[in-house]
Amino acid sequence: MHAVDSGIDIAPLAADGPAREQLPGGHLGRHLGVLLDVPDLPAFAERATAYLVEEGFRGVTLVWRVGTDAAVASLDPAGPAREDEALALRSRHGRGWAVDRARGRVAACILVAEEEGVGVLVDGDGDLVPRLLPHCRVLAPIAGAVLEKTRLTRSMHQLERSEQLQSALFQIADMASSDMDLGDMLRELHAIVGRFMYAENFYIALYDEAVDAIRFVYLVDTEDALTRDPDAFLPMSELERGLTWYVIRDRKPLMGSVEDLRAQVSGPMRDIGADCYDWLGVPVISGDRVRAVLVVQSYVERPRYTPADQALLTYVGSHILTALDRKFAQEELERRVEERTHALMLEMQERQRSVRVQEALYRVAELSHTATHLDEFYAAVHRIVGEFLDARNFYIALVSDDGATLHFPYFRDQYGNRAESRPLGRGVSEYAMRYGKPLLLDMTDPVTVAHVQELHARGELAVIGKMAQAWLGVPLVLGEKVMGLLAVQSYTPG
Repeated sequence: MHAVDSGIDIAPLAADGPAREQLPGGHLGRHLGVLLDVPDLPAFAERATAYLVEEGFRGVTLVWRVGTDAAVASLDPAGPAREDEALALRSRHGRGWAVDRARGRVAACILVAEEEGVGVLVDGDGDLVPRLLPHCRVLAPIAGAVLEKTRLTRSMHQLERSEQLQSALFQIADMASSDMDLGDMLRELHAIVGRFMYAENFYIALYDEAVDAIRFVYLVDTEDALTRDPDAFLPMSELERGLTWYVIRDRKPLMGSVEDLRAQVSGPMRDIGADCYDWLGVPVISGDRVRAVLVVQSYVERPRYTPADQALLTYVGSHILTALDRKFAQEELERRVEERTHALMLEMQERQRSVRVQEALYRVAELSHTATHLDEFYAAVHRIVGEFLDARNFYIALVSDDGATLHFPYFRDQYGNRAESRPLGRGVSEYAMRYGKPLLLDMTDPVTVAHVQELHARGELAVIGKMAQAWLGVPLVLGEKVMGLLAVQSYTPG
């Protein structure tokens, strides 16, 4: 035995143990059947503790570690005391046992297997070691069997989890290329994350570095009533010093309680939203750019998020981002195709309309030569205009040769109204002819109404008779002289 550090003794465990070792007492037989039947290490620790206490040991704590990256565990959910954990590790490195004289604690290895193992700590000093080691040897085969069973169970769980994860990734990929609505897809992504960790409160925020803003494309929160428009970008300045802001700016995950998070961020932290019990946020990085943030959080006490949860959320997050990119690209392509299709349809309709107009003009030109009476010609023009517009109310107005009178050689009105020749004045027909340009008046439009009222106030326009809800007039021009007007009107909106 040799002294190491502050009052801690370490010695290797010899094949036959120290000379003063004492054989176990008579309580082993009663406990052996139960110990051989335990399903896992916690159950083994519980039964082994009961056995050692009955053998007269005090302050018994069983500790174990399964997996090279696992923490030292005990029956206490918080794990063993820090000093006990350090003493247990010293006993392991000394291949046998260790004594902390200052604290009056003894540690001994029950089983050592590479980076895994099972050990025990009890109250006492070095004199207790010869009595403790034989019990460790008796418990070692049982601990080995339980450890192997734990390894197998853990491997099975890891395999099942890997299969579930692989299935989830396939599902994410399938959704990205499906015709599923984006909202439904985001809800399914939320459900997938919830299969692997507590995710009742979950959000996805996409970050646009070019404008330094994010948009919350998906947000579900059971406590915070704040809502975000999934299509609206929120400047990062509005989230400055908040957790999401730090995940993006520091380019690293954050995990833990509010106080834990304050210690992890690179500066002062501003509380945004409702206080949570536990929070986990990861950046999704593509190339050298942060593209998104995924966050899960809990407002109630429950098992805290773990590094494994963090790693999994980061991994799944990259696949979610890929799926969203594909979905957005698909929607953008569909939108462009729809716009192009609509534009082509309008272009086709316009071409067809142009052809019809051209045909109509040929027909009008032909009528001007073939019509035997003007009334026949005017009626034919009315029918042709009716092929393009609602022409139930249609008239043709002509200016007299001396330019003093406006005649209405053709006038059709759905209510039977008539138009008599009148001196040129300030009516809407005269207004259009005065300016020599087509005029469209929509009296359901407040801007048009205000414009007409302004013209009336200036004396440029006088409303004669019942004002139509819509009026369209086209001057008839010969050379540079306005000869008359062709007009349609409607008394009903629309």
